[in-house]
Amino acid sequence: MTATAATTQLRIRKVNWIYLLAAVALPLLILFLAVRRFWHLPDLEALKQFDFRQLLQWPPVLPFDWPPAADVLIPLVVLVICILWWKLGVWGIYRFFLNRMELNLEQSGFQCDHAVIGRSRALLVDERAGRLAMLSKWNPFHPYEFPATVIDKAWAEDGKRGYGVMQGSKRVSFLFTVGRTNFRVNTFSSNRRWKMDSDYILSALSTADMMVEVLDTLRKGGAQDGDTGVARPQRRRRKSDPKH
Repeated sequence: MTATAATTQLRIRKVNWIYLLAAVALPLLILFLAVRRFWHLPDLEALKQFDFRQLLQWPPVLPFDWPPAADVLIPLVVLVICILWWKLGVWGIYRFFLNRMELNLEQSGFQCDHAVIGRSRALLVDERAGRLAMLSKWNPFHPYEFPATVIDKAWAEDGKRGYGVMQGSKRVSFLFTVGRTNFRVNTFSSNRRWKMDSDYILSALSTADMMVEVLDTLRKGGAQDGDTGVARPQRRRRKSDPKH
């Protein structure tokens, strides 16, 4: 089977929109309902009749009655829970299914020669068989395993921004294209900008360049060991929690 034919059969969903909306919007909805329930916010008609110049007085006059201390605390607790969910809960689900994918790959004979675990996507490479395994943070329930021959191209991005002393990068990554879809795997990401000659950036660039070279070699060389070239989602197995 040719790479073009295999590409037409390959459908990789980077995002599970139902999961994304549930993970992001549902906590916001719960927070809104908590604030609405306990803080007794005014309706639109009351806001239209309110003189907002009263906010400039001292003490300022609010367009609603300040709730009791207990009612103030409950929405704040809900807010903390939502933040912890966004920071730790989503990441924990991603890591759990990543560990499960690695366990299933090991049991199926997948030999992991290279592995890059990014914040939003993980990619594992079996050079002997010419196959890749990938899991996306926003679609953690569907890991994918597919031949490297379906990749059209691969390249690295240093994420360089700014000029002069402000020049630096917050993210280094490598990308590859399957059909019309680009997939990005970060080798480094940060909330702050690092100089291009920092050890973090140089190490991440080295990893990204190495992965691009590996992907280019595999996509040009083809798969081995009788690989059919058909991409397939990994089957999830009901097992106990995988070892870390």
